[in-house]
Amino acid sequence: MKQKIVSKWQRFNHYCTLYGSLLFSIIIVALVFQVASVHADSSATQQAVMANQVTQRLLAGEAVGTRINVTDTQSQDFFSPTGDTVIDTDSDGNWSNITLTPAVANKKGAVTLNTKIDMTQDFSFNLEVRMKPSATDPSSTIADGIGFALHPTYTKQELGPDQTTAQEINSIGLDGGNLGIADLMNVIGFKLDSYYNAGALELNGTYYNDSGHNDKSFGDAYSTSDNRIDGVPDSNIPQNNGTQWGPYGMFTKTSETGYMSNTASDDGTAEEETPLTGAAANSVNLLSGNWMNMSIAYKASSRLLSVKLSDPKDSARTMLWQRTVASSELKKRYYAFTILGSTGSLWAEQGIQHLNGYFTPESPTLLVRQVTTNGTSLAKANTYTPTATMQTKAPVQMSPSTDNNQFQGVLSHILFTYYDSNGDAVTKRVNITTGKNGFDRDDANWMYSVDPSKYPGMTIVNYVYRRSNDVPTLGLTYAGATADGTYTIQPNSDVSVTASLANPATGPATWMGVYALDQLPASLELKAGSTGASQTGNQLKIPFGNIARNKTGSTTFTLHYTGTVPATLYPGGAPTSGTGMDLGHNAYVYDQSPCNIDAAGKRVDSSYYYVDTTLDAPLAAGTAAQAPIMTDYTNLDPGNFVPHLGNAQPAANAAFHYWDVSSVGATTMDPAKTGHPTTDITGSTAKTMNGTLGNTITNAPQPSTMRENYKYLGYYEFTGNGTSSTWHDASSSPLAFVYQTRTSNPPIQQIAYIFRPDDQYLGLTAPYLNFGKHPVDALQHADQLFKMRGPAEVPIFDPRPHTGIPDTTGPWQLSIAASGPLTGQNTGTQLAGAEMIFAAATADPATNVTTSAATLVVAGGAPATLAQSQSYGSPTLNWAANDMELRVPAQSIAPDKYSTTLIWTVSDGLD
Repeated sequence: MKQKIVSKWQRFNHYCTLYGSLLFSIIIVALVFQVASVHADSSATQQAVMANQVTQRLLAGEAVGTRINVTDTQSQDFFSPTGDTVIDTDSDGNWSNITLTPAVANKKGAVTLNTKIDMTQDFSFNLEVRMKPSATDPSSTIADGIGFALHPTYTKQELGPDQTTAQEINSIGLDGGNLGIADLMNVIGFKLDSYYNAGALELNGTYYNDSGHNDKSFGDAYSTSDNRIDGVPDSNIPQNNGTQWGPYGMFTKTSETGYMSNTASDDGTAEEETPLTGAAANSVNLLSGNWMNMSIAYKASSRLLSVKLSDPKDSARTMLWQRTVASSELKKRYYAFTILGSTGSLWAEQGIQHLNGYFTPESPTLLVRQVTTNGTSLAKANTYTPTATMQTKAPVQMSPSTDNNQFQGVLSHILFTYYDSNGDAVTKRVNITTGKNGFDRDDANWMYSVDPSKYPGMTIVNYVYRRSNDVPTLGLTYAGATADGTYTIQPNSDVSVTASLANPATGPATWMGVYALDQLPASLELKAGSTGASQTGNQLKIPFGNIARNKTGSTTFTLHYTGTVPATLYPGGAPTSGTGMDLGHNAYVYDQSPCNIDAAGKRVDSSYYYVDTTLDAPLAAGTAAQAPIMTDYTNLDPGNFVPHLGNAQPAANAAFHYWDVSSVGATTMDPAKTGHPTTDITGSTAKTMNGTLGNTITNAPQPSTMRENYKYLGYYEFTGNGTSSTWHDASSSPLAFVYQTRTSNPPIQQIAYIFRPDDQYLGLTAPYLNFGKHPVDALQHADQLFKMRGPAEVPIFDPRPHTGIPDTTGPWQLSIAASGPLTGQNTGTQLAGAEMIFAAATADPATNVTTSAATLVVAGGAPATLAQSQSYGSPTLNWAANDMELRVPAQSIAPDKYSTTLIWTVSDGLD
């Protein structure tokens, strides 16, 4: 667009460009420069797979036929504790120290193989044994001993009408000198006996659990005297001499009444007569309080039963007992196997560890267990030998009792293990759909049916429970916190946080792989380089590792606050009501309990605990509408219903405006003040975004979304606090915002984008320039410098509206350029190398205006900047007569008027 400019300014789009003709005549008299015309231009959170502790670990054992190998990390999968036995676990949750009896009077405990052994096949078990006196009286006499028993099982009245109690797979005998063996019927066993008992007479016609067996008026043990071998007193085995007796190792057996006697080894009684005190060269010292190796082996073809005891630190100290079991002693094909210990009026801490071996189970055998997600038995394991499809059953809810460590919980899932034709174990998580795939349920129980014709050999059904009582609470502490646990953090600063989590007295023996997932608000983040936690997106992972029972795990890390206003940090969830920037935690506690596996047999992160109020945990398959209904549910989402601390951040909102700085009647553009526009450029009200306090405003409106014909100047941000907003220039980027006001507590957070119409505001008036007339021959001999004949001024016109926004939004710039070389009007000859030289102009008024000297190459030179201002204003720029010069290099030219077009530009903004 071209416009004729005479004496007044015109409004241009962002800038004003004036085109003027430069006339230069080489004649005898004068050179004239004048303005001929004016033109205008427009211008950016692993699973480790771990085999299931209860079932998948069976895969580690090599199967030979129907033989099953049990490693010392699998003993809890095949054995169950009975009586006073206490189990300790290692860091992986495996059985470690198995305390059969504490150092307390009249205790008995055992661990029992959950399935019967096929006595027509070889078997072997290895373990370590230890006897220790009371810690409070280390010199005291220890009693009574440890042993093992192989015994058949009998149903009630199977041996006669007076047999009132069944002898089951996990039955245990009497305490004291009975060693847990006496009272069990038809036992084949062995004992490490540390206290002499004179014994009692056998009660004919009695059976297991007869009250007469424990009548101390007949004797202190339902057995022969401890120094009798095969009914004959052995003079090399002393009777009680009032001090520590033995210990001695002896084979034992019981009659049909449960009466216990000692029997010699095949090679005589030398081993039975050797006290296990370390006195003999080959004797181990069971009084040392150290662990000793023990192995039990049975050769089925010869019925040879062997027991070996050795010192792991001295191989010379090894003793071997062997005896051939008479065929008449084997009452049945399948025998239960249990390792036992007992105390009487004197006591000892007696234990075993690292139990492993191999055996062939009764076929078919169905083992049914109720276990925690950590693999601990909650009830006596039940063993069956089904001949047809059998339905197993377990209660949906587990009630607390002394036997299950006060465990209260709910059924989570069912695990099923069977051995295929190759002897390999296969484990699956049962597809829990009522009436399908062998699963069913009623209001109080889950049922799973097993068909032995499909699964010959051994099968295991594990009903897995999650605990719902005594749920631990995650603790978070800020360094420097006030008495109520809160901490005020300043913008762009850090705080040290200590997270702690206790495994209570009723918790798992080892709470495995524990961690918390904390859903942080976006304005809180793990400080770069901080240890003790890790972060993916807004999710902070706080690891605690394995936590032993009655112990506390803790870790410390540093959080960085990126917000623009001070915030109050809470050790739990942020309060739902309030007026400030309150930030809290929304943390969910997970662990790596080995019995939480999926349908593919892979362990999944879940929780030992069940919390029915947690419906939206981050690893859940989806948010639950409600807690499972106990009489109806058929599965628990392993990623949901976990311990939880805090809550989601409170609801928040923010309003976004698009305001015109030239709005009629507006006295400010600050949304925190009165007098701002009431209608957006679009003609509509503000756009309100909704989210949560402290989190990023997702998809926040941007100034780039505004329609054309407006220039974006910047934005005001009101955080909802105070009486004014913060201004941000248009160059501020990226435009990312965080919710800083609750929905329920006005005033609302506001962001006002400010625009100005793309009208033609800036203008100027170009000066009249006169460089005079000069002889042409002078230019032929030397460079010529022509001064302007008089002063020049350029008035700047700046009526840009800027009500209520900082003056810094109004910078402008004046520049000059030439359209081409000086060219003769008549001859068309071009002057080469001509330059215009400008001194720095003076500005009136001079406030915020900077002028500069410049040289403009007339032919093709870049524009020269003559003045800049940091704010709005309409000064006049002045040059004295000597402040502008035209320099022309020496050259031969013809006399003529030489001219070009000068382009004066005043721009909105600075380059």
